[in-house]
Amino acid sequence: MHKSDYQLFTYYWQAFSIRLSVFNRIKKQKIYIAMKSLKQLLVIALVTIITVSPSFANPTDKDDNEISKLRAAVENAAATDWAVYSNAAERCIELKANLSEAFVWIEKSIAINENAENLEIKGDYLALNGAKDMAIEAYNKAILAGMIAGDDVAKLQKKVLKMSRR
Repeated sequence: MHKSDYQLFTYYWQAFSIRLSVFNRIKKQKIYIAMKSLKQLLVIALVTIITVSPSFANPTDKDDNEISKLRAAVENAAATDWAVYSNAAERCIELKANLSEAFVWIEKSIAINENAENLEIKGDYLALNGAKDMAIEAYNKAILAGMIAGDDVAKLQKKVLKMSRR
C-alpha cells in the first residue's frame, strides 16, 4: 500500500466512523424519543383507567337498585293498574335483566287490560328471547288493538316488518 492509498483509506475510514457515530446517535435519540412517547402514552392510559373505572365498578348495583324499585312499585300497585306492571316489565326488558319476572308482570298487565301498549311490550320480550313467530303474533295483536283504539300503529308495523325479514 502506498502512502497515498493509506491516506485515502484512513480518510474513508474516518468518514465512515463519523457517519456511523452520527447514525448511532440519531438511532439512540429516536429510541429515546420513542421510549419517552411510550412512557407518556402508558401514563395517560393508566390515568384514564383509574378515572373511568369507578363509573363501571358495579353497574349491576344500579340495575339491582332499579329492579328493587320496580318490584316495590308492582307490590304497591292497585289491582286494576295495568300500566304499573307494563312499565316495570318494559324497563326490565330495556335493562335485559330480571326477564323472568318481567314476563310475569307483562302477562298480569295483559290479564288486567289487554291493549296495544302491553301487547307491544310482550312482543318486545318475545323478540328479545328469540321467539320470532310469537313476537310477530303479539305485535299483530297490538296493531289490531291500536287500530281499534285509534292509536298510531306505524311503529308496530315497522317492528313486524323488521321481524319478518330476519
